[in-house]
Amino acid sequence: MALSAAIAEPKERSSPLRRWVSGFSHRIWAGPIVDAPVIFPRPAAPHLASSADDRFHLHGEAHRIRDRMAVLGALDHAHEVLLRLGFSPPIPDGGRGGTQGFDLYFVDEPIGAEARSDGLDPLASLDAAMAYGVVGNDVPPRLIPACVVDAYAQAALLGLDPAESPRIRRALSAFITYQTLGIAGCEDAIDAWQFAPEEGPFSESLHEGAGGVLFLLVLDARWGGEGRIPAEVLSLARQLTWDGSSLRASPDFWEALEAIAQAKQDRFADLLVGLAIDRLFTGEYAARPELRSIPAPHAFRRGRPRMYSFHTGASPRGVAPGGAIHAEFRLEGLEEGDALNCWVDGEFGFQFTLAALAFDEENRELRRFVSPPGGSNHRAFVPFIVPEGAHRIRLIGISLGFERPDEDLPPPVARRARFILERPEQARAEP
Repeated sequence: MALSAAIAEPKERSSPLRRWVSGFSHRIWAGPIVDAPVIFPRPAAPHLASSADDRFHLHGEAHRIRDRMAVLGALDHAHEVLLRLGFSPPIPDGGRGGTQGFDLYFVDEPIGAEARSDGLDPLASLDAAMAYGVVGNDVPPRLIPACVVDAYAQAALLGLDPAESPRIRRALSAFITYQTLGIAGCEDAIDAWQFAPEEGPFSESLHEGAGGVLFLLVLDARWGGEGRIPAEVLSLARQLTWDGSSLRASPDFWEALEAIAQAKQDRFADLLVGLAIDRLFTGEYAARPELRSIPAPHAFRRGRPRMYSFHTGASPRGVAPGGAIHAEFRLEGLEEGDALNCWVDGEFGFQFTLAALAFDEENRELRRFVSPPGGSNHRAFVPFIVPEGAHRIRLIGISLGFERPDEDLPPPVARRARFILERPEQARAEP
């Protein structure tokens, strides 16, 4: 009854529920659209080997695969992990490739690992593409199992949401590969974001999005998903296109993530800030042994300020939404209870939030100070009080952009930022 009443309201009193129902029930879609994945003809390659249950089939020249059983074993393991994480395997391709299972081709092209579309499945209940995997001749032998699993995961993701950004699919496939083999995709991109922390998590420069695997790992750990959070987010982003040849592109991964965050009482801005801080706790800061091999985010400025007031130069590169800049300073000359005023000062156009974390000499966090996120200012401030035993301060300037990210749109021009530190008593003494 409540739903009927909401839909029956006069136009001038249209409710959010009415607009939501209308948006998904109109025959003509007025929201964002993307092209369907490009269809590629199957490579002409001989059949090499099949798994015992006919689920997987390898094609290519015999010299390309030294240990076929190891490759098939990696695919079998990937299938089990895929299901455990909440994803679905690639949809059946109707016998293309001369088999009834998933086909993987080893080709003489320098393409790493990818999935290629056979076309959309006209009988699927939601948008889905049939796909096969391809591994190029530029893959070193030690990475062949990881690249095989990466290609398989990408094919599965085309079957789940062909409208999703290819960069996010690359991050998801790297996440699946990492959960399967401990290697983050064909490029092993687990640390790519840490060396360019100012980039957005799914930036093209991070191995075409594969570097977003760390964002997914930190997100899953934050929400205690035991590996299932990325699949849950993707499941909410799926849609059905019934008009035209292009695909509906909303909701997308970011929209679904925002909706889940709100359902968990976790504001989207707070989520981005929390993830930016959480990814610091790797390398020398890691409390969990499995994160110690991942380096901490690169700090563009380190040392000890010679005097206060002090400001760094601008960050070498702009800070994209979801990205962050880092600086670290020793607290020599300061005692417990001393105060510092800390700012992140960004160029106009983006919102910034600042986190200041105090560490002792053993890299243990003693205290953190975080400015409230979600304001409209390009500047953010925290009052920092030196805690007992503090050896250094880590500053993290987090960019929130000006709206929720959308991987289908050209990225906004990233804004540079700098840090400012000031002793309050010195600020008062200045004319």
